Amino acid sequence: MELRRLEFPKGEESPDWQKLQEWRDMNVLISAGEVQHLAAMAIGDDPEIEIREHRHDSWNERLSELAEQKENLLRFADERLNSDGEPLDLEAPANEILMAARIRYIFAESGDQEQIALEVVQHLSEKIFALNYEHLLVAGGHSAAGKGANAEYVASWLGINTLDADDLHSAAAVDVMHGGEAISPKERHEWFFERVMPLVGRYRQLLGPIVLQASCLSEPIRESLSEEGDDVSFANFFVGGESLDESAAIVAERQQRDHDYIRRPETGGSNAFIAEQLKSFHALGDYGFTDDDSRYELIDTRPNPIEVVQASMKFFAQRLGIK
Repeated sequence: MELRRLEFPKGEESPDWQKLQEWRDMNVLISAGEVQHLAAMAIGDDPEIEIREHRHDSWNERLSELAEQKENLLRFADERLNSDGEPLDLEAPANEILMAARIRYIFAESGDQEQIALEVVQHLSEKIFALNYEHLLVAGGHSAAGKGANAEYVASWLGINTLDADDLHSAAAVDVMHGGEAISPKERHEWFFERVMPLVGRYRQLLGPIVLQASCLSEPIRESLSEEGDDVSFANFFVGGESLDESAAIVAERQQRDHDYIRRPETGGSNAFIAEQLKSFHALGDYGFTDDDSRYELIDTRPNPIEVVQASMKFFAQRLGIK
């Protein structure tokens, strides 16, 4: 069985934004359902993982919408997969087929979910991504750099899950960042290694590649990701500028426009947290990777959105073997 792999837009060719938006909206719901299920699983000595409310919509609201869309989503899956989980049309976009399999997974009876994951989702992922099954795609960067939007577009274009690591911060850490301060190195270590990576590990083992949105600024985190070897790809999104002040001004404008969750607009005052992130980026622009490291790509989000999304698609596609 050879599935049609997606090609990324080339040159001046623009992505089909309407189709991308439809995929993105659907994939956000599918991803939430998968993450909610896996977070509630206690595997071995690993406890359940708490997921805090999303910065715009609570997880309950997102899961409520998922339930409301159940009939439409299952119809989407039934139009693409037969009862055995095989594609009905091998010429259909590979991401649609993979999303259909993931829909079957989240709506299956609890006793059937693991079997569907192993026999359908994994099977299709291996066909689509060849030797890159279980690959970790990291969309990193400072706050308001655009990593979230690009991660969601790329994930939906590929048909895979996207997880915002910020959704796994503790309530106490969120309060600290809402106050405009950075969390301590100890809190950051606990967040990433005790909350984020266990959940990411569960996902990759069961369902395959995932796009992780995370700042990943600390040295231990960079070193940990680097130890993944060729099973990790890191796109570092940033707001370029001739100086720290210029970058900070663009970030401040984006936060005001998008009401970034880390800084409540009504609080005003300085934002030491963002300043610290920008300083870290300007000091460690390579994030511990060398210039010739094929696992790493630096993407400036100042250009227009089409160019940025194209650059993101191209890099991740190449890393997953999509020509």
